[in-house]
Amino acid sequence: DADGQAGAIDLGLAIALRRMGDIYRATGRTQKALEQYENSHRIITRLASSDAGWSAVQQSLANSHVKLGYIHRRLGQPKLATKSYEESFRIRETLAAIDGDDHKGFYALSIAYRNLGDVRLHVADYPRAFDNFRRAIQIQRSLAEDRPDDVDLRRSLAFSFGDSAHLSLRIGLLELAHDHARRSLDLRLELAAADPDSRAAQENVAYGLRARHRLDLFRTQTPREHRPLIVFVHGGAWMHGDKKDYRFIGEAFAKEGFDVAVINYHLAPEHIF
Repeated sequence: DADGQAGAIDLGLAIALRRMGDIYRATGRTQKALEQYENSHRIITRLASSDAGWSAVQQSLANSHVKLGYIHRRLGQPKLATKSYEESFRIRETLAAIDGDDHKGFYALSIAYRNLGDVRLHVADYPRAFDNFRRAIQIQRSLAEDRPDDVDLRRSLAFSFGDSAHLSLRIGLLELAHDHARRSLDLRLELAAADPDSRAAQENVAYGLRARHRLDLFRTQTPREHRPLIVFVHGGAWMHGDKKDYRFIGEAFAKEGFDVAVINYHLAPEHIF
């Protein structure tokens, strides 16, 4: 009907605005990205309030909250980030409950748990972060039993084990930290063995104990003499940016015979250099 067509057009506009926000975010224009995400979010919120049962709108609303949460983290606004991730989680939980057999719904719920864990780890809310990571792992392990060949799921489980290991180390649970770090590594090695193209990159390798002390390592398959290493520190006035937006740097130089480490680091104003 006409209302449904108008709603689909509005949803398409909201998604287009969100993608513009993604482009601004990738180029370090964080404030512009936030503006586009907020414009998109207003449209989706209006659609959700007028047709709460439209699953596609609810899923898009959950995604919108995640985008806002991510950008608030970049801007050093952990309370706003936590609120956005909590809203996304509530929607994901509802959608998963509506269709209890939906693999994608439960997978999205596990990611929502992990997002909450990440932001709570960032603000030192360790008990709830620990519980969030535990639940993410629980869901993903259950899903992996039914879908052992799902590469994306196994990769996500490796991330979840790695996040849990990091937190466990921080709060003194050394045996659990060792166990989860080993499980994360084993999964990554299995994935690398199954996919030769994945051997070129090792993601989120810890170089310290803090949340953003992570690097992506791109190993060349055709090393130059003495195997030179490039360490790439992204721009952003020490306030913005993320290593994942510069994967192309690692891939490009790896093809030229260099090993490349693309690093994250703590950002101002929350952290003073």
